[in-house]
Amino acid sequence: MFNQALSIAQQEKDMALEIRALANLADVQFHHLRWPEVSENGLRAIELARRVDEPEAENAARLYTTRALLYSGESGEAHKHELDLLDQAERLRHSLWLGTSLWSVSHLYLFEGNWKAARDLIDRCLSILPGDPRFICTRTLLEHLAGDLNQGGFYLRRLLKSTRDSAMGAAAA
Repeated sequence: MFNQALSIAQQEKDMALEIRALANLADVQFHHLRWPEVSENGLRAIELARRVDEPEAENAARLYTTRALLYSGESGEAHKHELDLLDQAERLRHSLWLGTSLWSVSHLYLFEGNWKAARDLIDRCLSILPGDPRFICTRTLLEHLAGDLNQGGFYLRRLLKSTRDSAMGAAAA
């Protein structure tokens, strides 16, 4: 389907459609752990996005490209994209995009053992979406990796409470 969408976009010279198709393709490839393809399609979408106003597709492409570069061991290349990713997410003024972008960049620092930078980014995530289990889980992991078992335990209890509360809310609905 994505190849068909890309073909139509190129035939019709519709860069906005091409960017969205590439960003969505990168998303799917990301979830199938196909890092080189994610990077290739994401970088192509980012390049096209410089010419067309498609901010959400551009943010998605930047997000998945940055993460794919990190997970494939290219943290230096991933760092080259972090500021653009965060700038784009800030411009969107959407809490989910911003939180997810901050969370993704926090992994760069988490994987490098830069606990302070990772903690600062996760704190920003938690200030935006305090109940998001991705952020609480990452903070739990960070504190345990950093050797602060008390803080790690605090965030683990917070994660458990958050998941219990959401399960009870789902059961009541």
